[in-house]
Amino acid sequence: MTAAAESTPRRRCGWIWKAVLAVSLALNLCVLGGFLYYRYLTPHGPAQVMGRELNLGADQRTSFRTFLQAFRTNAQAMREAIAPLEAQLMDELSKPDPDRAKIATLIGQISDKRRDFMIALNDALLPFLATLSPEQRRRFVEFAQRRQEMFANRMLRRVQP
Repeated sequence: MTAAAESTPRRRCGWIWKAVLAVSLALNLCVLGGFLYYRYLTPHGPAQVMGRELNLGADQRTSFRTFLQAFRTNAQAMREAIAPLEAQLMDELSKPDPDRAKIATLIGQISDKRRDFMIALNDALLPFLATLSPEQRRRFVEFAQRRQEMFANRMLRRVQP
């Protein structure tokens, strides 16, 4: 065989490999693009998902952001206020002979802080709810109930033996 005859089959197969590599590169770029879109451009948190599900208008989005900011601020303040009380409660419970009156007082103080948070949350929520249509309000309440049930179920799973 001559050198020209030996190189002919390689040339015929060369374009197939180039095509396969080009298709593979294109598919990899599509997968990477999909990953980046999902990771950076789609909402992931419950608040973002709720906002998207409700299909909010511009004024509603502004009111929703105000509500979320108030929620986050009040939740952080509540956690900071409750943390030392919970630490005192755990310290008291870890004693060989815990003081029932002190435990009841600490639980009452923690409950008061949580009640204050719920009242502040309600004060921030009502103006946002006023901007929603009846259908949006219904969907908002359903979403909030689903989140609450998921949280309760998660907490129950943690305490089951």
